[in-house]
Amino acid sequence: MPRPAPSPSPLSPPPRSPWGWTIDTGETVVVVLLTILLVSLLLGAIAAITYCCCKCCRWIKEGREEAAAAAAPPPHVSMPQEQEGLEEAAAAAAAQLLSFTYEVLEAATERFSESRILGRGGFGTVYRGRLDDGRDVAVKQLILPTAVWQFENEARLLSRVKHRNLVGLLGFCTHGDSERLLVYEYIPKQSLAKLLSSADGRAELSWPRRHAVVIGVARGLVYLHEDAPVRIIHRDIKAANVLLDDRWVPKIADFGIARLFPEASEGCSTVKTAAMGTRGYMAPEYLIHHHLSTKADIYSFGVLMLEVISGCKSHTFVPPPDAESDNLLLHAWTLHKEGRSLELLDPAAQSSATPEQVELFVHIGLLCVQVEPHQRPDTKTLLFMLSTNQGTLEEPARPEFPMLQYMLRRGAPLTFHTSASTFNSPRALQASSSGVIRPSPSSMASTRPPPASSSRRQG
Repeated sequence: MPRPAPSPSPLSPPPRSPWGWTIDTGETVVVVLLTILLVSLLLGAIAAITYCCCKCCRWIKEGREEAAAAAAPPPHVSMPQEQEGLEEAAAAAAAQLLSFTYEVLEAATERFSESRILGRGGFGTVYRGRLDDGRDVAVKQLILPTAVWQFENEARLLSRVKHRNLVGLLGFCTHGDSERLLVYEYIPKQSLAKLLSSADGRAELSWPRRHAVVIGVARGLVYLHEDAPVRIIHRDIKAANVLLDDRWVPKIADFGIARLFPEASEGCSTVKTAAMGTRGYMAPEYLIHHHLSTKADIYSFGVLMLEVISGCKSHTFVPPPDAESDNLLLHAWTLHKEGRSLELLDPAAQSSATPEQVELFVHIGLLCVQVEPHQRPDTKTLLFMLSTNQGTLEEPARPEFPMLQYMLRRGAPLTFHTSASTFNSPRALQASSSGVIRPSPSSMASTRPPPASSSRRQG
């Protein structure tokens, strides 16, 4: 009878694996579980990153397709009900005797001499001219072929509207297929942007003049949004597009990317169209999601208000040493919350300022740049608030990094296509110098961006 196998001694070593490792049952279970957990986490992270990348790519693709659809001629102006073309623009102008020959304008500008240049923009060059009857005019020579639709758009719009606070269109000229020119009333003083960019210019802008400029631009917007025969969204309200005549009356200029808004008569308050405008002045819902309404002009007007008050451009703002932010909008909000709004005022205007008006304008300017469109006042309410000091205004929300806040809230991609380059973050967008944003370069031929130090812009 065989003997039973002897039981292992308590001091005998644990069994070994085929590879020579010492095996402990408890440790093996822990190692297996940790391995499974780590592998699961790794696979989950890879899946999440892949999903986010795919979604971002889809967002970017959809945005490019929308921009391409909006920029493709002729519907790229996104005015399907109003895109009648050059023939209608010419007919509308000719019906009002707004017609010039190329030879007349060539002589008036001394063959488009460099010495006659008033300013350069993304769509053309503006010259000062003198007609045979002695009248001074501003002649915009547009860049072809990319600016043909701007020519049609501006001729069509300005031939239908007339207001004290809008620049006047005197006529137009077509010369074969190579020349498109617009003729405006000549505005003798410099643009508001030019005045704000120099110490001498700011010294000329006393507080009463700044107050009148803000009120005048607001009246021009009320006319465009509410009272004009056709409702218009300007889309590019900024200091460079506000011209001052010899009586300091402000006139809104440059309707090249303005948009007719016939949808308003059908009860529609918002339309979707390609984002076009100037960095730093564009409302977040328009820049990111292409949702356009009159509230986009209100946002731009709010930025303009804070620039007029402070004497600083938003994209080149240099904060005081003790400031908490390098952003003009946030700096203004901080001073307002602390009851120090008067500190935002340009020193050049302090001696002539009315403290109550300054505080009111800072408050209203901050309401205009709220991230959410419904929190901004409409145009008529805005003018009422500016013209009276009655009632209690709502407190503005903190406007820090409005683009990033809006994108994170709505889940939008962080890529923007501009005329000069692509910005891959909202911070880069805010820090960049001012320039015109147009549809994606893939859907529109590139045009010359405006120089950083253009002398003046008209029309």
